[in-house]
Amino acid sequence: MDIIWLKRDVRLTDHGPFHQMAKLAIKNRIDANADADVDADGGRRPLMILYNYEPDQLSEHSVHGSHIHFINEGLIDLDRRLSDSDTSTHDNDNNSDSRNAKNQIVQKYQFQVLTVCHAGVVFTLNQILQQCKRRNEHNSNSSSISNNKSIPPTGTGMPIPIHNHIRQILTHEETGHLKSFSRDKAVRRWCKRHAIPIMEYNQTGVTRCLKDRDEFSKKFQLFVHQPIWPTPTNVQLDHMRKRVKLVNVRSKCDITGIDASNSNSDSDSGSSKSNSSNDSKVTLQLHGLCHSPIDVESQITQIPIEHRGDRLQRQTGGETRALEILEAFLHHRGRLYAQGISSPNTSWTTGGRVSPYLTWGHISTRYVIHQLKQRQEDLRMRKKISMRKIKNNSTSTENGNGNHWNEEDGPWLKSLAAFSSRIHWRSHFIQKLESEPDMERRDVCSAYQHLRRGPNDWNEAYYQAWSTGHTGFPFVDACMRCLIQHGWLNFRMRAMLVSFATYNLWLDWKRIAPHLARLFLDYEPGIHYPQLQMQAGTTGINAMRVYNVTKQGKDQDPKGIFIKNYIPELRKVPVEYIHEPSKLSFSLQERHRVCIGDVKDMERDGQKRLQLQLSSKSKPSNDIVIGSVNESGQDSGGSSSSSSITHYPSPIVDEKQSSKMAKDKVSAVRKQGSTRRLADQVYIKHGSRKTSPMNADMKPKALSSQAKRLHLDSNQATLKNMFQRGSNNTSTRTGSSSSKFSSAIKKQKVDTSINTMMGQRPSESVTYSSRCVSTEEDEVIIVESDKVANSTPKELASTEEDRHVGQRTLEFITSYKTNRNITAKRPSNNEISRDWSCSACTFLNDKPLALSCIMCGSIRQS
Repeated sequence: MDIIWLKRDVRLTDHGPFHQMAKLAIKNRIDANADADVDADGGRRPLMILYNYEPDQLSEHSVHGSHIHFINEGLIDLDRRLSDSDTSTHDNDNNSDSRNAKNQIVQKYQFQVLTVCHAGVVFTLNQILQQCKRRNEHNSNSSSISNNKSIPPTGTGMPIPIHNHIRQILTHEETGHLKSFSRDKAVRRWCKRHAIPIMEYNQTGVTRCLKDRDEFSKKFQLFVHQPIWPTPTNVQLDHMRKRVKLVNVRSKCDITGIDASNSNSDSDSGSSKSNSSNDSKVTLQLHGLCHSPIDVESQITQIPIEHRGDRLQRQTGGETRALEILEAFLHHRGRLYAQGISSPNTSWTTGGRVSPYLTWGHISTRYVIHQLKQRQEDLRMRKKISMRKIKNNSTSTENGNGNHWNEEDGPWLKSLAAFSSRIHWRSHFIQKLESEPDMERRDVCSAYQHLRRGPNDWNEAYYQAWSTGHTGFPFVDACMRCLIQHGWLNFRMRAMLVSFATYNLWLDWKRIAPHLARLFLDYEPGIHYPQLQMQAGTTGINAMRVYNVTKQGKDQDPKGIFIKNYIPELRKVPVEYIHEPSKLSFSLQERHRVCIGDVKDMERDGQKRLQLQLSSKSKPSNDIVIGSVNESGQDSGGSSSSSSITHYPSPIVDEKQSSKMAKDKVSAVRKQGSTRRLADQVYIKHGSRKTSPMNADMKPKALSSQAKRLHLDSNQATLKNMFQRGSNNTSTRTGSSSSKFSSAIKKQKVDTSINTMMGQRPSESVTYSSRCVSTEEDEVIIVESDKVANSTPKELASTEEDRHVGQRTLEFITSYKTNRNITAKRPSNNEISRDWSCSACTFLNDKPLALSCIMCGSIRQS
């Protein structure tokens, strides 16, 4: 038996395991024509397509009911495609009535091809294996009695019937949270213990066990340039369906309450071959078999009740819907992607909106990139033909296929290039979690481990206000309520929410991570945790990202359209006050029927005007509308009449003061020398290696100046060889002297360190000797510090073996004491075009105009 184990790869397009099983159909037809034993080659081997609702995975704090509903829709779509049923989708994602009706249809659907269980995958695989073994032993005993022959037991090297054991397990490599990582390791251990091959196919371009981050980009490019796995044809799908029907699955404990004993048991009416008989089928009884998609609210007890609801205006799952959205983006919606992706108003239509489908495997990363490149090539070809015809003074820009290039097509190439960058960026971040799974529960740079985790740092009131959209900052609250309602928001606004929580409210990123994971329909652990740490400023290699939320609102939503759409309390507030409603005077609040802040606080402060107006109206309590959005995206305050008074909180913190305090705390840690050393290690492991050829030798921005790397010529002797001791002593000298050299011509500082050049970190207590350089016509006067001038030969050459190393420097100091002004002659024009060797340390300098050695600082000799 072959098993395709589905996880986050519920699709047919670009699916490695399905392609491998589809190839057996072709081989089966060839071998059948040649009268070969197709059974031995797997052409008629039973096939199970398995998906598990795993209790340990469902208990993860990041799981939300909307995720399970999205998964159910993907499973139904795949089952329909495999069973050759109608997969058309005509529902509106933003229609709550359509969503409720669709959920009811989902619950009534019955799987035809897929085997779905509510149990741990290791438990299910073990059930299958044990029952196959018992069937094999039973068949062996029956055959022995009937033929009066002795059948060798299993484990003796003799072949066993291929129907009655697990031949192989095909699945994909998943980079998920720690629980999924532990699950995958448990499955691999189980397969190894039972000698069952398991093949994991790459679907994101992430490299498992990547030893060097420098290799990621190269390996990723190799992955995306490979052809996608072909989608199985109708003939291949028909062959796979016949193999699936060889497995007769019964339920031991059917959680759906429907008898699944006949699932996958109907034989092909048009087949007269012996493999259609009941004798060739494998009958299995599986615990927790689901004949229909699982009911989230009643059957998944692992998810807390408050998180089981669905988001009625989320996107619809399934491969069919994913392909439609990608096609619409590449040919219609994506023209203004680069301009509209930052605003929450325009990103709904100009954005790709494929992230949920990439997350849950309803479409593959490589397929998206291939379709994107094909679209880019078509646009470039159209533009090339158009430019050629314009050059030839042709009045028409149409080519032979009727395609033409016009001014409206201008933004396409720029927008698609930006989209391509985001797709590559996605795998770049997933690789970080793959390389360091503990990133989920600890700061990647341990120097920041104590930040936001002090005894009084956590403020539960702040967290509740932020998580429900009641902080008093309209743009922040609108973004949070949008997430609660739809499960999607553009990237810039997500980053702003995290920045506001971690800086202005000083909340721990680890404690806000579960809430955001439940909100994001496209929750991807490999992006979630690296981005949270980046926005919180705890990576050590990224700049602090502190958003001015009020300015962001004015820039991205100047007319307050987005705010008024998700905060009904502020719909009557004038545009000039929509981003800062706390500045409304009491008379304006009374006029626009809105109450900003706590009425009790206003009374305590002596500002009773609005309070008196509210009390004089004697309105019932239900006329004070508290605008809030529940888990399903519904306004819990209900609809308000034109005369009702709405309430909106005042800002819970001072934006400027809170951000300044947070930046000071983070900066204090960032400036420490130990933090810089740890940050360098983080960069080596996770930093981006994308550099231009012109800047290949420059220090990356993420590295500190102490880790500056200088380019050495391949023929240049290294410092290790220069300071090599005698043959009896193989240790190298690790002096930590460094110098700062300031050039008046170049006007730049160069820090050099012998320890850095030898691959070692310089000590924090290193004292740099400085040189001040001034110019006067053709001469450069170098003024040496007293510390170097007063140096002795003993300090420069402490042992007999390395006395010659400081000899030339000693001669320079002696000459300096005699005459403090030493001149260095400017090189002639003939010397400008070639490198020169330092007479003191023999370093080959590649800067022809340099007046001193970049390594030791010695004056250049003519």
